[in-house]
Amino acid sequence: MAAVNPGVVAKTANQVVDRVLPDIEAHIKAITAPVEVPRPQRPVEDIRASAARVFTNKVVKKTMAPFDAIRILILTANAAADGDVLTTFFPPASKKDVGDQFALSQFRVLRLSVLKSLYAAI
Repeated sequence: MAAVNPGVVAKTANQVVDRVLPDIEAHIKAITAPVEVPRPQRPVEDIRASAARVFTNKVVKKTMAPFDAIRILILTANAAADGDVLTTFFPPASKKDVGDQFALSQFRVLRLSVLKSLYAAI
């Protein structure tokens, strides 16, 4: 078996890189970003109508009932709720009007739980 000469290997490697590098650079410069196609925004009414066809009020209410009952039990046991189990179900219309974010965060958890359940049912 012949001994490998590191100098010859390095020289050969440099020759290969010198031969290939211009082609690689030209190829990289020729690559362009994909053209972004603007997508029209659907009207909110259209989205609501589509959602209503998939999730009828009956289905949503049937899904929400167990989550509401569970959330009431969780709030009863939660010291931060301070015995208030109703405020979570009637959050303020404006988030900036809330001095205490507890009710709003609990409402968000409740609705996300329902949403995940509905999504899993699809």
